[in-house]
Amino acid sequence: MNALGLYLLGRRLARLGETALRGTTTEGTPASIILILQDVGAHQPTSISDVTVRTGLPQSYVSTTVTRLTQKGVTLTSADPGDGRRTLVRLSPAFARRAASRGTMPIEAVIAAAAGTDDPRRLADIVDRLERLARDLRSAPVVPGQASRGDRPRTRVRARVRRSKGVT
Repeated sequence: MNALGLYLLGRRLARLGETALRGTTTEGTPASIILILQDVGAHQPTSISDVTVRTGLPQSYVSTTVTRLTQKGVTLTSADPGDGRRTLVRLSPAFARRAASRGTMPIEAVIAAAAGTDDPRRLADIVDRLERLARDLRSAPVVPGQASRGDRPRTRVRARVRRSKGVT
């Protein structure tokens, strides 16, 4: 597999994940909001910047979404006691109870459709390989200087681009 193949696989897996997320939620809830809620639920309390890094969503979108969710009573925010500039977010207890009662979102139906099979052993094998891959990649060391776009401040990237074009 080359870099393009890896990129295309990642995009395909992301679309499959979005399909699975939408399959068990209220109609019309964007997958990105579900992703934010799942991330916050799995890492609470957590900072907006940490949610941004883990989800790959833009910081401004995560901040705006968390503000709206807090206004609706879905999340709670507070200042980080260790760094007052950071905002910590967690699920509200009422929302956490509702989410827990809904259970986890299964992926087998989405994987079956994508793989073109309903063989339970084949599906179990595919899901097992995806889980192993996720574990392996989560524990893989990050190569210095190879930060993803979501890991570095955009203002620095824009400034470098402007300087390279002779714009100040």
